[in-house]
Amino acid sequence: MSSPCFGRIVWVVIPDSRGLIRERHPAIILSSNDRISVGGRVWLVGISTKSNLAPAEVQTEMQYDPRGNCRSGLREQCWAVSTWLVEVEIAEIEDYAGTVKGTTMAELIGKIPPTKVRSVGL
Repeated sequence: MSSPCFGRIVWVVIPDSRGLIRERHPAIILSSNDRISVGGRVWLVGISTKSNLAPAEVQTEMQYDPRGNCRSGLREQCWAVSTWLVEVEIAEIEDYAGTVKGTTMAELIGKIPPTKVRSVGL
């Protein structure tokens, strides 16, 4: 069984990037491991397959493979949207995929608005 950790891709029902419709989306856990506890909450950044819904400067392209044979486990071209931040209960996580690390995670974190960095705990 997988567990939540920094950089883990999860599937969870969250509001869309405009905060309107709650749907199941992949998202990346941003909370540091020392802030994750059983029954607690985690900060996520949403992942979208629609690059036209957010400015390019707030998006980070994710690794993907049509069969899911890559570190992320994602099967479609998609982008993490650094302004699409949500906090959820760990119990709300429906499934776990792969991980995001290294330069991709550094690029993503660098695009998070400075006013949000503290609340997310980075």
